[in-house]
Amino acid sequence: MIQITIVGAGHYARSIVARKYAECPRCSLRAVITPRVTSVLLRETPLGGLPLARTATEWRSQFATPGDHDLFDLCVHPAVLLPALRSLVEIGARLFVLPKPLATTQQQLDSITALVHGCGARVAVASQWHYSRVTAAVREAAATLTSPLRIEMDFSQQFAPSQLAHYTPKTALLPHMLQILHTADLWRPRDVDTIHSEQYPTHFRAEISTAQGGNTLMLNSNIDSADRRRIMTVSDSTGKRIKADFLGVFRDGIPEKYPAVVINGQREDIMEDNIAVMVRREIAGFLDGAPYLDLDGYLPVNAMLVKLGSAT
Repeated sequence: MIQITIVGAGHYARSIVARKYAECPRCSLRAVITPRVTSVLLRETPLGGLPLARTATEWRSQFATPGDHDLFDLCVHPAVLLPALRSLVEIGARLFVLPKPLATTQQQLDSITALVHGCGARVAVASQWHYSRVTAAVREAAATLTSPLRIEMDFSQQFAPSQLAHYTPKTALLPHMLQILHTADLWRPRDVDTIHSEQYPTHFRAEISTAQGGNTLMLNSNIDSADRRRIMTVSDSTGKRIKADFLGVFRDGIPEKYPAVVINGQREDIMEDNIAVMVRREIAGFLDGAPYLDLDGYLPVNAMLVKLGSAT
């Protein structure tokens, strides 16, 4: 049995991933570490009633040194990830789930990698699209198309002002798009790729000509959009086309809308809760050694983000 401590208590932590841990029979919620959020805000969530610590040191004073089955899920934004991770390593924590992206610069990425490898930590990166059947369906269908491919992605929605204080288009939704491209084997960056990108406070777009198949990627993300979109289309030189809608909507764990893929005019709803799938796979990885997205597996995806940032 894995014991979960949630680090950070934003919407994703308290209302989404905590519920998936609570529903997973192979783990249990143990505590919350957050410097500011009060127990009142957590009361009506799966985190309500759990011991609350303000710092990693305070957690250790309550529970002693973390054990082999203490897992810390860092639900924090990139700017504070490294100091939060370092403070947990210092109290003896060695099992982590880290958010994406890990970093926006190569220096930050190198620092996190050195810290993890230096202390022998085991890390899973929380990227639900790595495990999702909708990504697998896109990969399988795209493999039947004729190069060159044109790949268009639009991941947009309206973020609250409190979220905009911490996230940019590059750190909010672009990491989801890059994970899909990587897992679906549609982009492996090379130095000869041509990248044109533009970034504004709430909007990012990029056009990429790739050496891989001579493909063209058109990426768009707007975090101040009235419409919520998770759309991807892949078309080839013969006119064949795949359309994937990655948007799933769940209310209190009940599905209102599933992701879907349309191939040759045939629509398939992907009836899965991809965050629940991710949690189960991560827990199986820590307990049984089953495959999961670890730090080294995620590094190429984060490198894609760094590459796009340097081209802006």
